[in-house]
Amino acid sequence: MLTAFNYYEPEEENRVRKEMKDSVLFDRELEIAEKFSQSKNFLKCEVKHTEKESGGGKTCPICKGNHTEFFYEKWGVEYLRCRVCYSVFADIVEEVEQEYKQLTDMINLRMSAEYQEKSSISRSVMWDELLDWMNFRTYRYIGRNRDLSVIDYGTRYQGLVHRLNQSGICGRYELKCSILNTKNNSVNGNKMSGQADVILCLDFIQHEINPINFLKEIKKDLKQDGLLFLSTRVGSGFDILTLRENNKNVFPYEHIMMPSKEGLKIMLEKAGFELLEITTPGTFDWNYVKGNSEGISDKEYFLRYFMDTATPNMEAEFQRFLQQSGMSSYAQAVARLK
Repeated sequence: MLTAFNYYEPEEENRVRKEMKDSVLFDRELEIAEKFSQSKNFLKCEVKHTEKESGGGKTCPICKGNHTEFFYEKWGVEYLRCRVCYSVFADIVEEVEQEYKQLTDMINLRMSAEYQEKSSISRSVMWDELLDWMNFRTYRYIGRNRDLSVIDYGTRYQGLVHRLNQSGICGRYELKCSILNTKNNSVNGNKMSGQADVILCLDFIQHEINPINFLKEIKKDLKQDGLLFLSTRVGSGFDILTLRENNKNVFPYEHIMMPSKEGLKIMLEKAGFELLEITTPGTFDWNYVKGNSEGISDKEYFLRYFMDTATPNMEAEFQRFLQQSGMSSYAQAVARLK
């Protein structure tokens, strides 16, 4: 398996500090998600403290082991961590997760012209990098990178859909499981007959309670020599493990499944995929920790010292270390059918 990394150089530290989210719109997303989560607290089971600390004997949805432990609680939702595969997942019921996916207030916000326009501007560089990633990997593993058939699961940005359709990569494109899938929307693409050369699953697996079953279903849409491109938050990442419930950028029910690097490999293999490569090219881990410093214990002496004394170059080098060591909380993977 190839492990590769997209490094940035220290002189690019200004990019490290650049946020992709509009603060006003993101605060509105948080408000809607928190209100929903708090309204569902009555569904939470009463658990004794000792059971809570041990994870209540819950089974890890990825490695299927029962060595889980309580990790943190946010907005009344408990998150557990697997001590075997290091993945993190929310202890929720599927009915509520499905209800969140259909939450009208959130869908209306994300479908608004302001949200879509600002997302297109702030994510432009990231989408260029995504297309480069797809260009190189499709040529490496399929032998061609033009006029491919692409099925995209979950993308909610009209700007990204347009870029994919306008790129030379896509010959045919179909969008599934997206808020953009409405009869009045012109960017959905056409339902294609047969299987696809490429399946995209970008920041979508983190919404699935049963990720292995989901992957088993979508692989039916993939040609035997096709590729799965998957990206997700990973539970073994620096800011996830450091900030826990104080991580403003990770919240219920938006993030209910965060496999570790190891868990991602297990999950794909159990679903019938071969993992070809995994990268952790995240550039925001240190940003998130530094921006949520009030949530870090005063006894975290190393982090406190580093925050007080690090230069911008040192911060950039630290983020680069997280990328290189596979400890960033954002992962990209390429897989194919076994």
